[in-house]
Amino acid sequence: LVIRKPNRELILVEIKSANRILDSHLKHLKSFSKDFPKAKLMCACNISIPEKIETISVLPWQLALKEIFS
Repeated sequence: LVIRKPNRELILVEIKSANRILDSHLKHLKSFSKDFPKAKLMCACNISIPEKIETISVLPWQLALKEIFS
């Protein structure tokens, strides 16, 4: 997903059903981010504890929704 918030912040979101995210799961998001170098990168998934993989915030889907709509 490509989301532009009212404050003009751009967020690229990849949605995964997995409860464990590996670097290889994020290759498409990383590739797509080259076209949007200033965008915030996020993966919404079924994990329970937020983590960071390189520059990508990997978040439980509930927390990702809060961040997107805040």
